[in-house]
Amino acid sequence: MPGEDEVMVNEAAPQISGFFYSEPFTLSTGRPGEPPTDFRRMLIYIDSYGSVYVFHSTKPVKKLYHKFTKSPDKFTEEYGSLEITRYGVIYLTTQPRNSMYGTFKYVGDLINENQFYIDYKATIDSKVALKVYLHKY
Repeated sequence: MPGEDEVMVNEAAPQISGFFYSEPFTLSTGRPGEPPTDFRRMLIYIDSYGSVYVFHSTKPVKKLYHKFTKSPDKFTEEYGSLEITRYGVIYLTTQPRNSMYGTFKYVGDLINENQFYIDYKATIDSKVALKVYLHKY
């Protein structure tokens, strides 16, 4: 029971949907003496029900957007669900398209309805996570 001076606020959690993309990034350090060359983008489509479709590519976002909307199953590498708390914390749970056993969990923060970031790890045992900022297309 709240005290007399406490105010109960029933805030709804923010909702987002649409096609989001990151700037090119890499998880490798490259060969000794050479910079990495395997840069790619993370692309996430979030529908109005909170379902998530994740894929990666090196192609331009405009081209990928049109191809993805025509045949999403062809591009989707991971699929899952999104939960956003009323404080703007994002929990993204996905599993690989061709596997019933692996699950990936991402945690991040909602910046606004057009931007958010998630912590992206190469493996579950990785000590350091890469912060991937995603922008709405």
